[in-house]
Formats: sequence, C-alpha cells, structure tokens
Amino acid sequence: MKVCIPTMGENGLNNFVGEHFGRVPTYTIVDLDTDDVKVIPNTSHHMGGQVDPPQIMVKEGVNVMLCQGLGRRQSPCSKNSVLKYILVHLERSRMLLMHLNRGDFRRQV
Repeated sequence: MKVCIPTMGENGLNNFVGEHFGRVPTYTIVDLDTDDVKVIPNTSHHMGGQVDPPQIMVKEGVNVMLCQGLGRRQSPCSKNSVLKYILVHLERSRMLLMHLNRGDFRRQV
C-alpha cells in the first residue's frame, strides 16, 4: 500500500506536513510494503501545472492520502475517488507513519 503525505520540503519523512495538500511544494510517498520513500514535486494546477493533486496521486499509485483537511471543492470528489483520505493533525511526516502503523487513524473522509 502506498501512502502520500503532503510535505513542506524535499527532506521526505523529516519534513513537516503541509496544511493545504494542494499547495505544498512536495509530496512524500511511502510504500508500506517495501519501505521505499519517494519525494515528488507538486506539479498540480495550484503550482502552475495542468492537473489536480488527486490525479498526481493516482498516477503514482497512491492508495491513502494523509492530510489535515480537504477544501470545499475536494470533499465531494473524495466520495467517488479511488484514494482514501485520512485526516490528521500537524506533525512531522515520520510520526504520521508511526501512528498509521499502530492503527491510530480511524477517521476517513
């Protein structure tokens, strides 16, 4: 399973989680089966690109998006999305994975 964390820089799991997943500079993608960590730039329309952030996640094979909240436009779309969203509090990315592995996150959108 691949998990994506919207991050505030290129340090992957050592970065803070961004408050607005569409406007963060990077996404940190973790494959929980292989422990591979990949940091990709945000190339969404928020940053001058042509696609929405969820389209980037689907292209990368992400299953779960950890985020602090969803905007008005994204919330209705999430019901029909192949992505699952888990709402979290602002923490370092590495701590989010620890909580996820322990099963602490229950709330999905």
